Amino acid sequence: MRGFKVFLFMIVLATLAQAATLQRRSRIGPTRATASVTIAAPGAGVRNCINELDVTSDAAYTVNVLDGGTTVYAVALSSAAGLVRSWDDISAPCASANAIMYINVTAGNMNISYSGFTY
Repeated sequence: MRGFKVFLFMIVLATLAQAATLQRRSRIGPTRATASVTIAAPGAGVRNCINELDVTSDAAYTVNVLDGGTTVYAVALSSAAGLVRSWDDISAPCASANAIMYINVTAGNMNISYSGFTY
């Protein structure tokens, strides 16, 4: 009986691991920009996600990642601080299905590097 319980437990773990992954459709970037970024809507039922973001600016600034007009990630930084942020597929900020995604830096001369995926 113990062997059967272990077997069932392993099946449950495998099922949960499979449910916690996304089926990527395509890659976004890597891309560099010196102004705010607009990532086009990918099509019906498809979502944009950012999983790598690197930003610098010569002024105090806020980095915003937006799903259309809704903020999905934001952080305020001083001019001496850069942002280097990575997310796994499950925790990455994503836009709604078929929505435009924006990366906005509020001040200064900026450099934005990013990459992501659609699913």
